[in-house]
Amino acid sequence: MIHASEEHIEQVADLQLINKNMLQETFLKKMRKRENIKQNYTERRKKIKLQQHSRPKFEDLICPICLEIFQKVTTTQCGHAFCEMCIFDSLMRKAECPVCRVKIKTHSFQYCESFDNRIVDLVNQYGDKAQIEHFQNRRQEMEQWNKSKLVDNMAIDQKVDIMDQQFIWCVATIQQIGKKELFIHYDGWGKEYDEFIPLQSNRIAPLGLYTSREDIPKYQPERRQFAEILEFINQHGELSTQNILPD
Repeated sequence: MIHASEEHIEQVADLQLINKNMLQETFLKKMRKRENIKQNYTERRKKIKLQQHSRPKFEDLICPICLEIFQKVTTTQCGHAFCEMCIFDSLMRKAECPVCRVKIKTHSFQYCESFDNRIVDLVNQYGDKAQIEHFQNRRQEMEQWNKSKLVDNMAIDQKVDIMDQQFIWCVATIQQIGKKELFIHYDGWGKEYDEFIPLQSNRIAPLGLYTSREDIPKYQPERRQFAEILEFINQHGELSTQNILPD
């Protein structure tokens, strides 16, 4: 009986040792797994941080007029960038840069196509679903705006809206149509104001699209009368109040 008890004790001791080893091994496995999880988590956090740093800051791509991401990035001669539609509409009201207030005297806009394409790629790659959808909706608005300004089937003596060098819309008549340019005459103005305008210029629009608007500046009648006086003087060398000025 005593011998049996000793064997039993040895078996129990062996089982305890085995259990202890198993517990130690299980514990070590859990610890190693925990370390792996921690390491993987740390690596993922590093990747996320790197991605966040590499992502573009959309606030650097904001038009200063509409405060939205640029659409059809257009720069003026002073070097500031805007959405094409925003700067176009702004200059109709006041011929100066909305940022630096420099007077804008010519239509020397520069459409930055490569920059614009890059912005589209960045929004599609890094924007969330709401940003992408909003950006695409504004893109469609821009395309519709551009289509609304197209003049179909231009013809000699056709009347159109033309933006002059002072960013004021006037009614004009097409005198000639070339391969790349139109020659137009501003209705009610002297011939010295006639000019060639590129066919693809954004200064051309269907009749009434802008000249019928009440929210943008227009020339006053006395300005036209003054232009007629200048034209008469240029042609005849003297002023005839009988022919030019009203009774």
